[in-house]
Amino acid sequence: MKTVVVSCINFYVAGPLTVARNFLRALSCTRSFTSGEMRVIVFCHSRGLFDEFAHPNLTFIEKPRSRSSWLFRLYYEYVYFHFWSRRREIDLWVSLHDITPRVRARIQVTYCHNPAPFFRGRRTWFSDPRFELFRSFYSFLYRINLASTRYVIVQQDWLRKEFHRRFRRPPTTTIVAHPVHDPLSSDATPPRHDKGPALRLVYPAFPRSFKNIGLLVAVMRSLPELPISLYLTFRGDENRYARQIRALAADIPSVHFTGFLSAEALQQLYRESHCLVFPSVLETWGLPLSEFRTTGKPIFAADLPYAHEVLAGYANAAYFDPCGPEDLSRQIRAYFTDRILPVSGPAADPAPPFARTWNELSEMLTSLIA
Repeated sequence: MKTVVVSCINFYVAGPLTVARNFLRALSCTRSFTSGEMRVIVFCHSRGLFDEFAHPNLTFIEKPRSRSSWLFRLYYEYVYFHFWSRRREIDLWVSLHDITPRVRARIQVTYCHNPAPFFRGRRTWFSDPRFELFRSFYSFLYRINLASTRYVIVQQDWLRKEFHRRFRRPPTTTIVAHPVHDPLSSDATPPRHDKGPALRLVYPAFPRSFKNIGLLVAVMRSLPELPISLYLTFRGDENRYARQIRALAADIPSVHFTGFLSAEALQQLYRESHCLVFPSVLETWGLPLSEFRTTGKPIFAADLPYAHEVLAGYANAAYFDPCGPEDLSRQIRAYFTDRILPVSGPAADPAPPFARTWNELSEMLTSLIA
């Protein structure tokens, strides 16, 4: 029987935890697993995060201290996993959280989904010092043991190019894998929406400087005469940047702060909203884009590679310059008037190795040890 180890000891909430659950769900559906030819061992922060998974060939090992400090995290990655793996025959080790650990395995794969080291915008030491420290630290961590991994997995082609540019990683050793269950579909024509008395915009994002939330506040300030409202999914007191945004929007009654929303509450907000606005200047994928496109409603997205890749072929998308509010203000004003958006052009799939879905990625990885 083949042995696969999946490490996700740092995941406990939000998008990263969704990545782990989706990957394990797909891995459990592979031919090797369902036929009993493969067993999977999962290192996690808490078994309770994966209650939905139960199978004789699926084992969970809890490491609750992994999130208590970075010292414990690095100890597990570079010391504990090394000695643990030396005592076992491991065919495939998949690290889902950016760091390439020191392990003994036939094949090692690292899933890199944090884009912070590749941010090229202006420095934000004053508004978001934690992010600046984080991006510098991660640039260092990405390099450690990178040469020992057979494949790096990223969510978009622009990240594969960055790994080649920054770390001289050959493109053929970086898998682009879209983090979706079904291939992203393309619509032939954009749907037309009836005009209404008001327009509700939503931007689900945690307050970080690269999320570019201040641009949306400037846009709302430039459209005071129109019945347009903006909903942001944080309170405004989470960090220094959040407090700055809350202060900027203090005199704009059309900007609403909902606080953190559960998945169900966020879906309800999607249903109640007319458009998604997404001005972020740094994303590995941009999960709200793929979530909201299932509604068929309009999406205003930053004119950047990640957004074009997620929204490729989506018939109800418009792209704006994320460096200033003028372009987005013009587009929203025009949409409020006639409710028509331009059709986005089709985009080609990334070059191989490429996986369109979680299931394709799981089959690709298990085929390496078949």
